[in-house]
Amino acid sequence: MLREEWDIATDFMKKSGPDGSVKRVDYKDWPLFREFRDRPEFGSGYLSIFGDEFVDSNTQATVKTVPAHAESLLTAAASEGDMDIQSTSDEKLT
Repeated sequence: MLREEWDIATDFMKKSGPDGSVKRVDYKDWPLFREFRDRPEFGSGYLSIFGDEFVDSNTQATVKTVPAHAESLLTAAASEGDMDIQSTSDEKLT
């Protein structure tokens, strides 16, 4: 999504919630979310908001999610400087 800041995008999803300005159908249809929809962070955020897994209506594929415990461990380790998380473009994320 925009600048590949997946954690920020996921936080936005959760803050918006199921009744926010971005509706369930918007996550499926808006081009803005196209790349983000392929990310496990998107799948986890969608599941936490709507209570079901996101299924891409074009491919009928379910977006894999990051287990909640794994996501929190990675975030904690990165924030404590115990590890560097690499993006696909080899930019360090912290």
